Amino acid sequence: MENAWNKEDRLKAEQEPAEIFWKDLNLAKPHSTLDTVYDVGILGLKIQYLFDEKKELKLCAELIDKYHLRQMDAMLLMQAHSSGCDFFLTWDGRLIRKAKRAAWLKPKAITPATFLHHG
Repeated sequence: MENAWNKEDRLKAEQEPAEIFWKDLNLAKPHSTLDTVYDVGILGLKIQYLFDEKKELKLCAELIDKYHLRQMDAMLLMQAHSSGCDFFLTWDGRLIRKAKRAAWLKPKAITPATFLHHG
């Protein structure tokens, strides 16, 4: 039976190649409305304020209200849309079906297997 220390070492060794792969790609982080949450102090209260610079919150609300996506799914899709992603990979078939109905949504929601086969 594998003890906790050995398991932790094995998991670190498995993750290391992936970390090196992503680090070597030197990807730039795109800007999105959902990145612009600012802490604002007013009268001693700490308030978080979101500046919707790209006018995307309305579109996020549409994904929730019109297409019945869960809030977190809608936010993640909007992050991908805002960032200019071509694909949104998920195993959630329900999310894929609902996202296809939003014609304006830029990233195509597909499974990782579909992406690898058809890219």
